[in-house]
Amino acid sequence: MLHPENFFQVVKINYEHDLFHFVMILPKE
Repeated sequence: MLHPENFFQVVKINYEHDLFHFVMILPKE
């Protein structure tokens, strides 16, 4: 079973990682 703290941390890391790529890609358009 997933630990809520670990699950939240993974979601947070994935969100920030996706947001970072979005911000990097956006100026090129």
